[in-house]
Amino acid sequence: LRLSFRGVSQTLPSYVRRFCRRLLQHHVKLLDGSTKISDSVYQRAISDANRSPKISRLQKQQVIDTASEVSEKDVGKQGLFFLRCVNGGYLISQGDVLPNESLKLLGDCEEIFRDFSSADGFAVEPDLRSILYR
Repeated sequence: LRLSFRGVSQTLPSYVRRFCRRLLQHHVKLLDGSTKISDSVYQRAISDANRSPKISRLQKQQVIDTASEVSEKDVGKQGLFFLRCVNGGYLISQGDVLPNESLKLLGDCEEIFRDFSSADGFAVEPDLRSILYR
């Protein structure tokens, strides 16, 4: 899971914290039924599968069948399972974000994700090879 945010130091930390909290709460709300998935989400998944030249007809049909039958609870369970598989995070900041602001935000993110991942997996100075896309 890679999240990237752009902004200025005055508003960025509060936005990042709010986004991360909402990301986690969304799956819980799907499980308890207080949030529904819009029909347009299912339609978009089916449409994207049908247009994709990279997947076979059988895979397209599996996507269509799954999107037609999946419930909000199923989506919530899979989302929480995915978040629990996340083993940490990196916080990389640049520009007008001061080092102490970055460390504070890193601590806040560790706190937000503490029940969903290994909080000790958050790194202040990550190795560049570990964060590059492969």
